[in-house]
Formats: sequence, structure tokens, C-alpha cells
Amino acid sequence: MAILTIDKMLGSLREGARVALCAGCFEYVHAYTLKALQSVKDDCDVLVVSVSDNLESCSIPASDRAGLLETLPVVDFVVISHGSNSAELIRKLRPVFYGDFGLVGDGSQLSEDEQAAISDVGAKLCKIEATAAEHIGVVRSQRDLYDSKTRSYLCDFGKKWGTKELFGYLDGMGSVKALVIGDAIIDEYQFCQTMGKSGKFPVLAARHLYTEKYAGGIMAIANHVSGLDHETHMLTMLGQEAPQDGFICENLLGGVGHTFIYKPGVPTVVKRRFLEEYHVAKLFEVYEMRNEDVWGEEEDELIDALEKLLPQFDLVLVADFGHGMLGERAIHTICEKAKFLALNVQTNAGNKGYNFVTKYPRADFISIDEPGARLEMRNRRADLCDLVSSIAERMNCRQMIVTRGSNGSLCYDADAGFSQVPAFAIKVVDAMGAGDAFLSVASLAATKGAPIEVSTFLGNVAGAIACGVVGNKEPVRESEMRNWIEQLI
Repeated sequence: MAILTIDKMLGSLREGARVALCAGCFEYVHAYTLKALQSVKDDCDVLVVSVSDNLESCSIPASDRAGLLETLPVVDFVVISHGSNSAELIRKLRPVFYGDFGLVGDGSQLSEDEQAAISDVGAKLCKIEATAAEHIGVVRSQRDLYDSKTRSYLCDFGKKWGTKELFGYLDGMGSVKALVIGDAIIDEYQFCQTMGKSGKFPVLAARHLYTEKYAGGIMAIANHVSGLDHETHMLTMLGQEAPQDGFICENLLGGVGHTFIYKPGVPTVVKRRFLEEYHVAKLFEVYEMRNEDVWGEEEDELIDALEKLLPQFDLVLVADFGHGMLGERAIHTICEKAKFLALNVQTNAGNKGYNFVTKYPRADFISIDEPGARLEMRNRRADLCDLVSSIAERMNCRQMIVTRGSNGSLCYDADAGFSQVPAFAIKVVDAMGAGDAFLSVASLAATKGAPIEVSTFLGNVAGAIACGVVGNKEPVRESEMRNWIEQLI
């Protein structure tokens, strides 16, 4: 097979062949790329790959990238695209399937010309399941983008822990029976195009483009856990006024069982975020919720469910978002009956100053962010290690991690003491949800007896993967974890 011009390639196609077209820069080609290409080829007769010659986004010449792709057995033809988009090629080739490796998601970021071309020829837009692979693949060749401190850490960590040991902990997660408990939250993203200041008032005007909804809160955590663990059950509370249970069930992974308690007089929590689409930059948020404590028959139903479920699971992971589900009775029952209790208590705009981790009398593992830890101890400037020691001692907790965003994580073990693990995200598409991914993976590792630094390392890998996805659109998968670990170590 040779790299062809578009016209020569068109002349080489047999009549009536079902053609698929995949476009992208393909600067990094690896197992995820091959898997995604194969998934497209399975539904067609001929697979054509178009390689962009845009050197502003790719430092490797297009001829070299195309030369690598033509060696792949799954690829039938390779062409080099010189235009700003694929619209012209789509119209000439008239594929039945089109996939863009440069985009994350459902194709909503395609240019208007490309969208029109796809519509004109009646092509079906492929969702490239491994779109994150373009981001993942960057790690191997762009490890030098990390600062010297992070590179030094990875070198030292790799000497202590090889991929075999780390993969062993990942494998062990599959044997953990996990119960996740917390508030259900619908994350609604309203994507907009900002137009500037309103003509009459000092406010920002924006044009609505489209809306996406994701399963957030404890549902996101359940999906992360299920992506690494084979037996997961979720206990949550929905609002009886607008439960959205149909949407929730549709957006849970198949391995997640669930128990719903319905709270009368309130809706299921919706956190509506308005974003400028181009940069995925959040403009403002509107919360649809009522932070009323559960009581009466619903509290009795919750306690009965806890009494029944808690003894059945190795790991009980509580994400307390402070929206009224978990009161004193529920907390007492959880702390008394959980075999291994992993705990995250969050401070947010809806509960700030009212939702503290120390309302739980004990935990085996705690993950909390730095602002939450400082607010917990009412101290903005004290040494963070001193704050962590105080919280851990007060709660009789042997392992605790404080996440610090781009500054990585501080981890504490009662025997091993303190250590720092840097952040690994290279490109942050959306940081929301990274903490949920961190909590899920680190908790599973801690349940399997992983050293605290290993739990934190694996959690930071999961957080880096989640940063490459908008919101809680996709859970972290074991295959992604393995890919990152292998490349980092």
C-alpha cells in the first residue's frame, strides 16, 4: 500500500464498497489508536485514514505520520489532507462512516462545513471510543513536559514500584465488593458562545449552543469503581418531585447495582453549569436543590437499607456532598458496621461551613481537598501536615490523603508518615470530576492494603485521566490506567 493523492485513491476504490473515513493528526500511534481504527473497520469494507499536514499542532512531518499508518493491516488507504478540515474529502469520498481522532466526544465540535458535508452524504458519525488515547499517547513522548521535580519523582518511584506490582494492585481491585453511598447529582452542562456585554445592562450575553447531562455525584463514583471493580452497589437518595431515575439508570455502567430512597417534596439535585464552549470555561452555575435533612419514614428506610447492605461489602465508600442524605443516625450506622470505610466529605457552595469530615467518628481511609482540611480545622495558614495529623488522630484514621490540585497530593500513614505525590495531568480539559476519580481508585487500592504512596499515585493517575474528559462524561477504565502507568513508570 502506498500513500495516495485523493484522486488516485478514489480511482482505486471498488464500486459499491462501504467506506469509512477517519481523520486526525496521528502524532502518537499506539494500542488505543489501533483499537479505535479496528472498531471502525469492523463495520465497513474499506478504511481510509486522512492525516492532517498541520505542523502547528504536530511537530512530526505528515509524510512520516502517514508512513507509519500505512504499515497497519487494518488501514486500506492513507491520504494526506492539506485543508483546514475534512469537508472536501467527505464530499468526494462519500463515506458511510466518519470519525475524527482530534475530537473528544460526539462530534459537536466539528466545523459547520464538516457537519454539513456529513449531512449531505448521509454519513454516520462514529464516536471514537479511544479519543482520550490522543491525550494518553502524549504521555510517552511528552514526559519531558513535566518539571524536573516530577521527573525525578517518577524515576525514584519507579525504582521502588515496578509496573508488575502496580498492575497487581489493579488486578486485586476486581475482587473488592464495593458499596458506594452518597447524594445523586445531575451535572448539566449548558454550552454557550459568548457575544460580549449586553447592549443595555452590564451583564455578559451568550448564545446557547447545546446541552449535555452527565451522571455526577455518587453516580460518577459508582461508574469509576465499576470500571475497575466487578461488583459495585450504589445507595443514594433521589428527590420524589423530579427523581430523574430513568436518566440515572441509563447512565450507570452495567455492573452497578442500585438502591434508591425517594425524598418527598424535593427534586433530585441538578447542578447546571453554563460554559463558554471554545475553552470549556465555566461562566456561572445554578443549583436546583433543597438541602433539607432526611427524617421520618425516609430516614427509617435509609437505615434499613444500610443495615441490610453494609455487612455484604468489603469496601464502603462514602462521598458526603452535604445535601441532606446522611444525618446522625445514618453516620452512626455506617461507622459501626462498615468493614472498611473510605470517606470523602466535601465543602461546596451549598454547604460551606456546615459539612465537616469530623462529624464521622471514625474512618479507615480519608480523602479530602486542602480547602476542606483547612476549613475543618479553621486555620488558613498552619502547616498542612499538622492539620492532617490532628484530623487523623481525632478520627482514629490510619490513612489520609489531601488533594491539592496542580500541586499534587499529600498522603499520610500512621506508620509510614508523610509523603508527596505530584499531579500528572498534562492537558486539563475540565478538572471537575478529577477528585471523584481520585477517590474511587485510591479507595480501592487502600482496601487491598496498598501502601499509602501507591494508593495516592494510582489516584493521581485516575485524576489525570479524568482531567482529559469534559465533566463526568466517561468513567476511568482499567485499560486507561494500565496505559498511563506503563508510560509513566
